[in-house]
Amino acid sequence: MPVFEYIGIDSKGKRAAGTVDGENERAARQKLRRMGVFPTTLGIEGESRQKVGLSMSIDVGKYFQRVKTQDVALMTRQMSTLLGSNIQLVETLNALLDQIENPKLRNVVAKIRDRVTEGSKLSDAMRAHPKVFSSMYINMIDAGETSGALDVVLTRLADFMEGQSKLRSKVISAMIYPAIMSIVGVGLMVMLLTFVVPKVTKIFEDVDATLPLPTKILMGVSSGLTDYWYLFLFGIP
Repeated sequence: MPVFEYIGIDSKGKRAAGTVDGENERAARQKLRRMGVFPTTLGIEGESRQKVGLSMSIDVGKYFQRVKTQDVALMTRQMSTLLGSNIQLVETLNALLDQIENPKLRNVVAKIRDRVTEGSKLSDAMRAHPKVFSSMYINMIDAGETSGALDVVLTRLADFMEGQSKLRSKVISAMIYPAIMSIVGVGLMVMLLTFVVPKVTKIFEDVDATLPLPTKILMGVSSGLTDYWYLFLFGIP
């Protein structure tokens, strides 16, 4: 099994270097990821190491998969860790290309890396992707570049986005139970009006009983739902 030499950043933001075995370069990178190491260079032991992320395979899914807030938050956190360890911006973006799992976001970061390599500011490169990065996010990046505290700004952005994602998850979870109960309630009501009430109505008709107004209204609704269910299903124009 080949042995790969690597240079990267560990989860504490410190420089890490050493060797790792793997069936191929991709397997070696995945093993480093599980170890909490962000490789910036990787190559077979004894051979010249290559910058991680310089070559990208074509992935059809990148054009269809949505970029979630969690994906951008994780990328932001990783970028802040690498820049905080004095890794150059282009090398940081190269390392991110290997860590990002979302194909669409990886494609976006590759384009940003190319523009930064050509001399563009990070914020200007991100402005070309408004569906991935909000105006607030880009303005914060711009402020970080201007002040020279980009890693600090990225850390705060990551904290904000992670908190936002957790809040959204809590709100969705809180809404699921009432939604389920509403669906069950409507289902029970429909079942009563279409199956139970018609049978009770027939009993009252057989005995020719005098019914109170609320009961008559309920029976009328049941009859309407049974006879014209398609209007209730598709909505009355």
